[in-house]
Amino acid sequence: MTFLWRLILNEPTDHIFNPSIRKADLIRKVENTSQIMNNCLDVIPSCESIESIRGYEGSASNAWFSFLADVLPKKWKFTGRNRQPPKDPINALLSLTYTLTFAECKMVINERGLDPCVGFLHTPLPGRESFAIDLIEPLRSGADAFVISLLDNHMFDENEFSTSKEHGCRLNRDARGKYYACWADWRTQWPIWQDDAMDQQDEDEEINEKHIRTCVRSLINQVVEIWPKCQ
Repeated sequence: MTFLWRLILNEPTDHIFNPSIRKADLIRKVENTSQIMNNCLDVIPSCESIESIRGYEGSASNAWFSFLADVLPKKWKFTGRNRQPPKDPINALLSLTYTLTFAECKMVINERGLDPCVGFLHTPLPGRESFAIDLIEPLRSGADAFVISLLDNHMFDENEFSTSKEHGCRLNRDARGKYYACWADWRTQWPIWQDDAMDQQDEDEEINEKHIRTCVRSLINQVVEIWPKCQ
């Protein structure tokens, strides 16, 4: 939520959020949503099953998207997260951003010779690349921040989206060109943690790829450590 506080406290917000919401009320809504998400985070270490962890993850996600539905301008018609196909411009931007991030996760997994279908948080299912889904989870907040940055910078308006029964809502061709240019720039300044232990040779690598590679490297190290005990 850090990027939201930066937006709210440092600049006018009526072009990003519903102008009918007073700033004090907006701050209160952010505080309430942050509390729900922090409560979910606090109990995860004591969870005794994957199902419990995913349940709290779902609760935090619901709180976040409910907050966005409450505060985004009504012109975007965002009432919550939906997909396959997305029904409104915000969901169209979210789905496209998640898809690109997922593709990068899968690419790094394949480069390391791992199986993208063998997940941990998301259990393996036929046809589902569960490990890639696992890796994208910590990156979703950066993806969401990117979408909000597009609103903050007035990159798109409602007329740059089209809706069909088959594909749902999506950017038109010219708007997609703008989107990909913004995405290429954002990838180099991804707003997530960086691993100080990363090799010096990786300095120019995009931050989201650093995260993915760090996760994969950590997994490999754990397997190497545990494997002899399993013999």
